[in-house]
Amino acid sequence: MTNFFINLRNPRLLAAFGYDVFISALAFWLAVYLRFDTFQPVSFGSETIKTHFLLIQICLVISFLFNGLYQGLWRFSSLHDLMRVIRASGIALLSGLAINYFVGYANPLPRSIYLIHFVLVVMGLGGGRFLYRFIKDYGLRISPADMDSQRVLVIGAGTAGARIVRDIQSHPNMKLVVVGLIDDDQFKQGKKIHEVKVVGTTKDIPTISSDLRVDKIFVAIPTASSEDIKRIYDICEDLDIELKVLPKMDELFARETGVSMLRKLQIEDLLGRQQVQLDLQGLQGMLTGKVLLVSGAGGSIGSELCHQIAKFNPAKIIFYEVSEFFLYTLEQTFREKFPQIPFEPVIGDIRNRAKLELVFNKFKPQ
Repeated sequence: MTNFFINLRNPRLLAAFGYDVFISALAFWLAVYLRFDTFQPVSFGSETIKTHFLLIQICLVISFLFNGLYQGLWRFSSLHDLMRVIRASGIALLSGLAINYFVGYANPLPRSIYLIHFVLVVMGLGGGRFLYRFIKDYGLRISPADMDSQRVLVIGAGTAGARIVRDIQSHPNMKLVVVGLIDDDQFKQGKKIHEVKVVGTTKDIPTISSDLRVDKIFVAIPTASSEDIKRIYDICEDLDIELKVLPKMDELFARETGVSMLRKLQIEDLLGRQQVQLDLQGLQGMLTGKVLLVSGAGGSIGSELCHQIAKFNPAKIIFYEVSEFFLYTLEQTFREKFPQIPFEPVIGDIRNRAKLELVFNKFKPQ
């Protein structure tokens, strides 16, 4: 709630708050109309109905603020945000119902109005958030032809490939369009991922690249062996098409896999290397029960490092990250996966010596 008042100058926050207040008010009068077939029931005076309206609105606004409805970003609305809406609306309307009946209003509203109001508020607030995300992801997308987008073939129709496709579709400003997926799993042939079809196997790459006029090939198989990468490289070598791969991440596989993680093929990808066996007992002695600070905690490697450290039950993890959005994302996932691990998110630049000294003096990481 404190963050809301601190960020009052943020126009997006004010717009979100205004939307919620407007929808909850509209939902009340719709609930009255659906229950009585009129906005002014004969059994209630004008002042009485307005009093009930103001009471419920105050309960809703207070509940919205205390239940963190303005901590999330509408652009990335999820089921967690919907659960916040349901919880906040339920608490507010139950509070209004309790006041209605136990304070002793001479003419309390029927309980059915509270139920109808609750359903309408959840539909309005939750639906608005998901509609905003849908429009951002799909509704305002310009035709790839109009954007002169480069045509991408993604190798790997697994989790990483699906995330690459989704990332490209969600960011039309990258001027990329995925024209097909490649996978050697025969079961996946002809299937679609985010409306992109699996069009063949790796041996079909030359023909498919020509038929689909491919400009770039992205290899989205972080678990691929060096032999697999070399085989794909040999197939693509004579195509005169840019080839990018996801880094090998047997130990470090980021949840937020995206296009930004793709890189050009390196000699190490072809030569391979022996897997490093970690000294788990030594790590346990070094991490368990300690206060730890991870810089760049919101990045792909930093966030995965935090997840791995959490498995050793540290006393506390300090997330030090310059990006507020990446820090927010890490905080949300951490609360879900490791609710028992104490952590402290801190926004700061690793190059800011004064800020680092303050953080070290306050939390005393070991």
